[in-house]
Amino acid sequence: MDLTADAVVADLRAVADPAAHPNRHYAGSGEVLGVRMGTLFDVAKRYTAMPLDEVHRLLDEPAYEPRLAAFCVLDFAVRAPRVTDAEREARYRAYLDRHDRIDTWDMVDRAAPRVVGVYLRDRSREPLFELARSDDPLRRRTALTASLAYTRPPHPAGIADLLRLVELLHTDPARWSASPSASPSSTPAARTRRWCASSSTGWATPSPSRCGARRGRSCRPSPDAPAGAVRRARQVPGRWPAPPAASSSRATSRGTGPSRPAMRCSSASVAASGSTTIPSSSFMARR
Repeated sequence: MDLTADAVVADLRAVADPAAHPNRHYAGSGEVLGVRMGTLFDVAKRYTAMPLDEVHRLLDEPAYEPRLAAFCVLDFAVRAPRVTDAEREARYRAYLDRHDRIDTWDMVDRAAPRVVGVYLRDRSREPLFELARSDDPLRRRTALTASLAYTRPPHPAGIADLLRLVELLHTDPARWSASPSASPSSTPAARTRRWCASSSTGWATPSPSRCGARRGRSCRPSPDAPAGAVRRARQVPGRWPAPPAASSSRATSRGTGPSRPAMRCSSASVAASGSTTIPSSSFMARR
């Protein structure tokens, strides 16, 4: 198989249909080929082993889909079971060095959690705070989106840094999405902040319709979740962590605990409560 940038572009153009897939969410200045997102991911996955210099060539393409495919290739490469630390670092460096080729939010969301976040998991996360102080709103989005990698599996120190980033960025006036119809309330910082405000103990109980336990994910089903969802969650060892004592004003089927004052969810409250549960992020559901 020819693992080159030209081959990727040729494959994308072969499946492009601008009329059926105009990709109106993209508001950058590049050409839109018209490739369905699922198809684009499938094409990029075939090029997981592409050499890094060819990834750089793909990032030089002016069109939107080839550049998104390049970030998908970086993401698939670091998810490979036998990826080495050197290969992971090279792709982390490539992402940051070529950040100027990012002109839309989905390029960030596709690659930042695993390419940037996972690489920094057991290293200093100061680069995330440098990104958070950038004048570029997409670099600030990288800082917050990358840190979502610390929520699954839970990494207490990483989650504390995630909440520090939320405290820095939750009032960011920039529109994080390239779509002109987006609002600041839909940003990762705002969503995480709303989650923090919804839990007086630092423990969030997802609604039945959003409960990841149905798919064997690490979350606690709500008390009124369907019995099947609760049963399946209990069948996954170690994936239902015990919550802290519940407030007396929030009785559940598992009983009540002593009253606790409302606690502002922050990096300090996470350390105090011991809770490391954060709402699921859309990137985890990606291919």
